[in-house]
Amino acid sequence: MYENKVNGKVFAGEFLTGNLQFYSIATATDITGASANSQKALDTVVEVISLNGQPVIMGAPVLDGGDYVFKFAIEHVGAWGSNSVLEAALLAHAGITAEVTIGETL
Repeated sequence: MYENKVNGKVFAGEFLTGNLQFYSIATATDITGASANSQKALDTVVEVISLNGQPVIMGAPVLDGGDYVFKFAIEHVGAWGSNSVLEAALLAHAGITAEVTIGETL
């Protein structure tokens, strides 16, 4: 089944764009998915992210210094314009107060 594919399950020439934009969201809201409420919060965060850009790489949310941190990348550079636009969308659509950082890598 995969004999004509390279690197596991993909065909040669299938690549992500080199134009990825990396984000980090830090929030006091539990988004780890460990309970039904935190899973719902994480699902809503991903839905909000998907409003402007399709996440292609997502890390697992982790507890870091009192905040839950979720890192992801989208292929659409500038889809959110600025940190404050995504922060406002998270508050408006998910009820989550968060600090968003746009960075170079995960």
